[in-house]
Amino acid sequence: MIKILYIIPTLDQSGAEKQLALLATRLPPSEFDVHVVALTRGGPYEEVLRNQDIPVTVLNKRWKFDFRTYAQLKQLVADFQPDIVHTWLFAANTVGRLVAGAAGQPKVIVSERCVDSWKGGWQRWIDRRLVSRTSCLVGNSQSVAEYYRELGFPPERTRVIPNAIEPPAIHEMDRKAFLQE
Repeated sequence: MIKILYIIPTLDQSGAEKQLALLATRLPPSEFDVHVVALTRGGPYEEVLRNQDIPVTVLNKRWKFDFRTYAQLKQLVADFQPDIVHTWLFAANTVGRLVAGAAGQPKVIVSERCVDSWKGGWQRWIDRRLVSRTSCLVGNSQSVAEYYRELGFPPERTRVIPNAIEPPAIHEMDRKAFLQE
């Protein structure tokens, strides 16, 4: 069984959170042991995950650099012993790589969802410094992957997986009803 620890800042109703929930709830439980950590707070996707019997831990991070949260996450990684740590968004990508990426085990996958032109010098510096603690960077578009390659991320460890959507339910309708609409 493959153990995956997902780390994300919140479980608010937003894009990255939805992608994490879609992925986590669709992995076969007979093959994957999944645990989700929200650094700052839960949200609507916490209930979605819990309804699928996926454990969720909310760490209640208070500051940008919260050493209590760092220590809690480090202990959680030690206790759970994941094969893969998959992080989402800058805060989780940073702390996840600091906690789990040092020894090369577990594998650390970071998900970048947009071209982060808002990042200042210190955020770019952190991203560059943590490349060695990253097994793979997944972008949701070619432009995101290219942006991080330009920041120095190795192309051979970069992948693109476009956003997924939940397909709408198909409603059966006979020909006559269809033509009347």
